[in-house]
Amino acid sequence: MILSGHAEFAYAQKAIAHRTCGYLLKPIDEDELALMLKRLRRELDGRARPDSYREDAGQAQLDLHRGEAFRARPELHGRDAFTSYAPEGAPPPAPQLSIDSPITAADGLPEARRPEGRELIARVKARIEREYRDNLRLETLAADFHYSSSHLGRLFRKETGDYFNTYLDKVRIEQAKRLLKHGWKVYEVAERVGYPNVDYFHGKFRKYVGIPPGEFRKEE
Repeated sequence: MILSGHAEFAYAQKAIAHRTCGYLLKPIDEDELALMLKRLRRELDGRARPDSYREDAGQAQLDLHRGEAFRARPELHGRDAFTSYAPEGAPPPAPQLSIDSPITAADGLPEARRPEGRELIARVKARIEREYRDNLRLETLAADFHYSSSHLGRLFRKETGDYFNTYLDKVRIEQAKRLLKHGWKVYEVAERVGYPNVDYFHGKFRKYVGIPPGEFRKEE
């Protein structure tokens, strides 16, 4: 089973090639996860039965060897022949998973260590404050924090009341106002705050401030 923050089809193709039982996209849907764990449990239980179908001939031979060893050792009777005795060097049996157990790294599944909720959005806002001059994109931050861009966008709007790009524009315009009051020229300010195109900067500034940046610069 693979838990991933990447929705690209190429990753799912690789998961299929490695014969995984499922590919879940973060954030995890608990009902979907529970259903997949049940299916995995049934598959593991099926592999543990001596009369089950074996896709791999080597595995079938190993099971046969275990069964013969079990019959040759009476002290093991009454116990599971496939877990009570294992030849030297044989791989350990697959862990039994329970849908009631927490999913942790100890179960062989990745443990989530990503920031969530307000902590996540606080870190995103801090990145914006530091990097607003750059070509900052929601997709980039989503990849850095291991979320899909659509999910991060929804969380960001829920916590701030603004879309990501709107919030970024507001931060840039506030910085532009400060620089204009310190005597910077309009084209210098535009480039400094992340708008390489001066005309585009004019439009954004007028949208949020109500007047052109040159006029704002002249105001006391």
